Amino acid sequence: MTFFLSGLYLLPESKKRLYRPPNNPVGASDIDYLTDDHIKLTLKNLRAAWLEGHEIGTHFNGHFCGTGSGSVAHWTPAQWDSEIEQAMDFVTKWRTNTGFTDLDPLPFDYSKELVGARTPCLLGQENLLPTAKKRGWRYDASSPGGLQVWPTKKQGIWDFPLQSIPFGNLPAGVLSMDYNMLYNQSQNSTKGPPANYPRWRKQAADAYIAGFQRAYETNRAPSSSATTSSSGTAASTWTPSKTRSSTSPTRSTRMSDWSPSASCATGSTPRTPRSSPTCANSASDNSSPDAADRAERTQWLINTAM
Repeated sequence: MTFFLSGLYLLPESKKRLYRPPNNPVGASDIDYLTDDHIKLTLKNLRAAWLEGHEIGTHFNGHFCGTGSGSVAHWTPAQWDSEIEQAMDFVTKWRTNTGFTDLDPLPFDYSKELVGARTPCLLGQENLLPTAKKRGWRYDASSPGGLQVWPTKKQGIWDFPLQSIPFGNLPAGVLSMDYNMLYNQSQNSTKGPPANYPRWRKQAADAYIAGFQRAYETNRAPSSSATTSSSGTAASTWTPSKTRSSTSPTRSTRMSDWSPSASCATGSTPRTPRSSPTCANSASDNSSPDAADRAERTQWLINTAM
């Protein structure tokens, strides 16, 4: 799994003037700074996640969305570079900035670990990509991709779109992120009626399963999903493979592990469900999954989504 960390979540509010966001006042942020206890918890979880094999990408810092002049939608490549440099500083200099002496160091070198990102609100990718390429990044996950598609390259960087999946009666579905489901189910409130929770949970699980099934039974493009937390966002990807095994279906993978040799992405135009030819352009890839395989994978998705 890939975690996108917001750099400000390792910076105490008392040190907020260290942050100089492009086109915004010094120390400004559209997300809250964390308390010391929450910063410690974030550091603990980062350490545990990386040691379990997960990737730590970046969600940048101040999360400036919208259409105003301070929005990331208007940042230049140089401004993105500044934002990235600051995010790396907040992660690598957390002990200096917090003064914490009772925590172990992070077990990774973020200057080497950081090879990909997701921008706030999926804005500003066009001007981010030149900076990402200059820094040697492998991928970016900052675009909405419509229906499930195979990753392609933009400006030499692998593009992992956040995809649309079937959801209720919405004609266009919903982006495969829990926040987007929350927005549609409870009008962006975390205080919805408890009586609705079982129905909402089933609706969310059904949406993830329907998205997976659509890709699995058509172009076999990797499915992706995202969750939000107080530390940023987490994204998981998995590929609907035809091959059965005694183990679980391919579980979520790190985006930085993607390579065309591990898939059948060729850099051609994005493939959409029901399009032809499919990934490997062979009859076996077009064939429907057998019932046992479909049931096995569907049950795994239910367990994961719930």
